[in-house]
Amino acid sequence: MSPSDPVVDRARVAAAYCRIQQRGKDSFDCARFRELYRHFFSRELTEDELDHQLLGYACADAPTLIDYVRHLEYHLLRHERRHRPRTSF
Repeated sequence: MSPSDPVVDRARVAAAYCRIQQRGKDSFDCARFRELYRHFFSRELTEDELDHQLLGYACADAPTLIDYVRHLEYHLLRHERRHRPRTSF
């Protein structure tokens, strides 16, 4: 992938966020998407790399993207429950 103009990229990301909000029934938390994506895939991703990931998902319909975030949330909760210290009384 060739380097592109950051101003153009930011405009594309802003437009993608707007499309997601308009087409989705539920609100979409972009910060949560970034946090979850970093947790599961790579903590070293830059903001620009995360924006490119989001642009890729924004090409799909908004409910699909929102469902994907819910899917990541579910796996995060399962992981936290599995690794929680057991307490006994």
